[in-house]
Amino acid sequence: MKQKIKNIFKDKPPVWGLRGDPYLWDELEKLFSDSDYSISPSEFSKRLDDAFEKLINKGRINGNNKDFIYFENFPKGGMSGGYVDKQWWLKQGLPLLKKRFLAVYNRKKA
Repeated sequence: MKQKIKNIFKDKPPVWGLRGDPYLWDELEKLFSDSDYSISPSEFSKRLDDAFEKLINKGRINGNNKDFIYFENFPKGGMSGGYVDKQWWLKQGLPLLKKRFLAVYNRKKA
């Protein structure tokens, strides 16, 4: 049985940018739930970036700040409820997932 990519999402980061970030993490995990390691790291990186942009485009930008994206369907608790921090994702979230994918990919090829 092939190992699924969704496993790289299991250990969530201890720190997020805003309260909506864990829900975006879950959305990305769902998109990769049936994918396995038959794709290359560069293909995974492209698919992850494309999925992220597609999901981000479903949200609403908060005023002039293009880094805080509001999602109507995410829980609203707290001051930043429903909001995603695009910069956190670009600097920490996406690189973390790509690093995890590469680590598993390299172990499977060894």
